[in-house]
Amino acid sequence: MNYKEIEQILKDFLENIKISPTRKQNKLIKLGSELDLETLGRKVNNECKKLGIKDYKLSGSEDRDLEIELEYYVDVEKTPSEIEAERKRRFNNSYFYNLNMKLTQLGYSRLNSVYSRDFKKFDDTTVYDMLIDQDAKRLIEYISLRFSYN
Repeated sequence: MNYKEIEQILKDFLENIKISPTRKQNKLIKLGSELDLETLGRKVNNECKKLGIKDYKLSGSEDRDLEIELEYYVDVEKTPSEIEAERKRRFNNSYFYNLNMKLTQLGYSRLNSVYSRDFKKFDDTTVYDMLIDQDAKRLIEYISLRFSYN
């Protein structure tokens, strides 16, 4: 099994993972508890115009003692560590399908009898970490447990 081949397949897959630079964060505005529908409608419209909110949800209860709240979402920039964590998670959750497809096209076959004890020595790492750290020996050893050349 050729490390450069495996590395290229995995790097191509990694480069195609698109991560949004923002995430949704919800916000709440308390509108009061003793509002008639007309006043509530005016307050909601005023708050939405002021904040530029297009998508929102009102919540409350028929019990007049509860506060009526306006809930909406804003886009917040992700930190570089959040982006990296999401990229790593998505890669580790999805790389195998892509790798299996590409290696099968190259003449490899997937091994059916894989024992979990063989993977114990890889409990301290992930395929993503081996790829980023350029740990060729361990990456090939790990992939070789699942594939063989016909």
